[in-house]
Amino acid sequence: MEKIKLIYNPAAGNKEFPKYLDYFLKKFQSDGYFVSIYRTMGKGDIEKGFYDIKNKKGNYKAILIAGGDGSVNETVNIMMR
Repeated sequence: MEKIKLIYNPAAGNKEFPKYLDYFLKKFQSDGYFVSIYRTMGKGDIEKGFYDIKNKKGNYKAILIAGGDGSVNETVNIMMR
C-alpha cells in the first residue's frame, strides 16, 4: 500500500475542509493509499507535519496540502529548504 501525507489547516478559507475529511479518506483508501494526517493548530505549525518526511521516517508517494495561500506558501518554502 502506497502512503500519502495530508497536512491540513482547519481554519483556512471557509473552514469547510474538516467536513469533507472522511470523504477524502474514503476516496484515497479505496484507491489503495494509506493516508497519514497532520492537522495544523497554529501559524508556523506546518513544519511539524513534515517531521517524519525530514527525518526520512516516511516514504510518501505524495504530500497533499489543504489550506489557503498561507498554508501553500509555507509548504513550498519548507520543501525548498
